[in-house]
Amino acid sequence: MEISERVKATGLVILCLLGLLGFVIVPVLTTTHDLYQERHDLEQRRVKIKASVNKKDAALQQIKIKKKELAESALFYPSVTPALASAQLQKSLTTLITEVGGELSSTQVLAVAKEGPFNKISLSVKLAMDIVSLRKLLYEIDTTTPLLFLTDLTIKQRHKRSSKSRQQTRLEVSLTVAGFMER
Repeated sequence: MEISERVKATGLVILCLLGLLGFVIVPVLTTTHDLYQERHDLEQRRVKIKASVNKKDAALQQIKIKKKELAESALFYPSVTPALASAQLQKSLTTLITEVGGELSSTQVLAVAKEGPFNKISLSVKLAMDIVSLRKLLYEIDTTTPLLFLTDLTIKQRHKRSSKSRQQTRLEVSLTVAGFMER
């Protein structure tokens, strides 16, 4: 049996269509699908990056707010230079000592130390007072703002005779007080 020309032509056309389908259409569809998938992945990455940027902006805003609150809280000396902060510390400590009834002998400004984002301003003080005044002074140092920190305390007792010939106990006190200022 001989196959007619028409069947041969139809078979050849079908074979060409299958070849076209196998070598052209399937790779084009596969490439299109891969490109669509890559676009989808890139879109998801863009959304994640945008969310990260928004979180970063929110975090930076929170940092600004916290810095502003810290600056307004008056916990630290607001001075521009450590020398001015030392002068403020010296003035406030001298005022505290005289208010509680102490007699200031000497003050010495100590070197500025860097501690983290702050400058530590220290002052060494020698004074004389009674025990009640010392208690008041320590309370004031503990509760005052800007914050003061007592870093060294030495107490020596000395007896002083008063005109009524009764003995009065006075204390010789050496203390080092520190405050902080932002750099």
